[in-house]
Amino acid sequence: MPNDVFSVPDSFQLPVLQPLNVWYTDLNKKPEEILPDFPLLFDVLQSENKFVSYSPWKHHEHTVPLLFGYCRDVSARQEDRFRQERGKASPELTGRLFCLFIACLHWAGGQPVSSLQKEPPNLGTEPLNLRERLGYIKENPLQFHSFIQLNQLVTELEKLYLKKMAMSKYK
Repeated sequence: MPNDVFSVPDSFQLPVLQPLNVWYTDLNKKPEEILPDFPLLFDVLQSENKFVSYSPWKHHEHTVPLLFGYCRDVSARQEDRFRQERGKASPELTGRLFCLFIACLHWAGGQPVSSLQKEPPNLGTEPLNLRERLGYIKENPLQFHSFIQLNQLVTELEKLYLKKMAMSKYK
């Protein structure tokens, strides 16, 4: 199938973690096939006022649990990398895990991601000291401690999200 080319706007770039400023994918694929590699593609399209056939933040009951699964997969691969390469992180895996976490954070609140450069807005469901921890991760993205912090943020957010979903069933 043909691939569409998408320029990544500056507000969605993390130069150390995502050296590519262009993404190639086929929008005819199911969202579940696009999200593991390009978790913020639909957010980028939304931010540029382009037609978005699917808004994953509006279907968070389905998409956020998928993203948490992708986070576990990427995290396991990065952990193997740390073990095999004696403490060297993969920038690509760190960038993907960071983007997956940011997508989980925003989509759990029913909002699209508007930028990776700004601090996330208060979305109601967020881990403790989120902004400080994200700041540390952005300043030291390839350090093992940043990887541990990011994993802890994912785990904490998943617990908060599951609690929120359970509570919403009883309202």
